[in-house]
Amino acid sequence: MDSIYKLYKKGEVEKYDWDLAFKKAENYQKVSESYSDKKKVPNDFLEFSQKFIFDPNFQKAHIDFDNLIAVVGACEETYVLKKNNWVYDDWNFINEIGIDEKWENTFNFSDNIFYSEYTLKEIGTLTMLGFEKINGEWNLTLYIQNDC
Repeated sequence: MDSIYKLYKKGEVEKYDWDLAFKKAENYQKVSESYSDKKKVPNDFLEFSQKFIFDPNFQKAHIDFDNLIAVVGACEETYVLKKNNWVYDDWNFINEIGIDEKWENTFNFSDNIFYSEYTLKEIGTLTMLGFEKINGEWNLTLYIQNDC
């Protein structure tokens, strides 16, 4: 099996139109006000997220690769993630929702969109995730990671 770095390298690009990714994130933010209370996460999304986090096969089956915008910015390099270089991510993003002295991690949602943003107050936004309900099932459609 390839290392994470080798898989990411398959999607390395010289340039990336970050506006495309940020525009999608902005559209997701508009579906509602921002929340930071995990108790407000819709139950159907909460159930979905646990399977998405803990089951690699379920995760890959619930990524809309045809409409996915997934990009990792790593200081000197940028990687676009697609089906051929997707790396299973078991990060429990729901547990991280909340605001404290260092972090401001919020979410927005509607009946068919769930968007979450993870911001280190002194640095800026590090991760943005967007999900859409397609044919009654949640699918990842936005993954922005700033590792720099």
